[in-house]
Amino acid sequence: MTKRSINYFFVAIFCIMGCKSRQIVFPPKVISAYNYTKFCDLPNNLNQNVVYTRGIYRGAEEYWGLISENGDCKKLESYLELPMESSLKPKFRRLLRQVHLRYWKYYLIVDVVGKFKMGDTLGYGHLNSYKTEFNVEKFVDIQIMNKRRVINGVQV
Repeated sequence: MTKRSINYFFVAIFCIMGCKSRQIVFPPKVISAYNYTKFCDLPNNLNQNVVYTRGIYRGAEEYWGLISENGDCKKLESYLELPMESSLKPKFRRLLRQVHLRYWKYYLIVDVVGKFKMGDTLGYGHLNSYKTEFNVEKFVDIQIMNKRRVINGVQV
C-alpha cells in the first residue's frame, strides 16, 4: 500500500464513523379527496366527517397516542384507534409492529385519514387516559424515525 492509499483509507473510515446520517421527513402527500388539516386544528373540525392529518404516533406498553408533529399543541394528545390489522398494507403492518416492539428507540410519523372524536366524559384508550380519539380509516403514509429527534427542546 502506498502512503496515499493509506491516507484515503483513514479519511474514508473517519467519514463513515464520524458522519451522522440525517433523517429526512417527507411532507404530507396531496390527496384530492381530502383537504389536509393540521393536527392542532382537529378540535375545530369536529363536525367534519373525515379529516386528513399528520401526527407522531408514540407510546409504551398500553399507552399509545397521537401528538402534534411540531410539538406546538402540547395539550392535544389523541388515542389512535387502529383499523383491523388485515386491512393494513404489509409495509405499514411491519412498521407498526417494529415501533411497538422497540418503543424506546422509534416513533412513527403517520399521515392518516379518519374521524376525530372529543367529548366523551369517560375518555378514550387504555384506562380512559385520553380526552380525544382519532379513528383511523386508512393510513396514507408512515415514516419510522429514531427517537434522537428533538422538537422544541423535547425528545420525542
